[in-house]
Amino acid sequence: MSDIETLLLLKLFRRKIWSHKMINESDLVNMVSKHLRGEARHALERLYRKGLLNRKPGVQKEFRYSLRTDMKQDVENRLTAAGSDV
Repeated sequence: MSDIETLLLLKLFRRKIWSHKMINESDLVNMVSKHLRGEARHALERLYRKGLLNRKPGVQKEFRYSLRTDMKQDVENRLTAAGSDV
């Protein structure tokens, strides 16, 4: 798992964005440094394909994301393996 994927998971985890509490893609990408924002969009797609994130369409052809509650243990394991204190 890349550093940006870990960073995005950590930001979602600390803000308690689970299940029905969603965040816009643009707001989530803006939490990352400007020179990494393109990679952050690709990292969101990879996390969604791995099954760690929920995604639904939002306004202006933008997706909204949240962590999946059934993958909570897996998310915690990935964050502790990456060295963050969860």
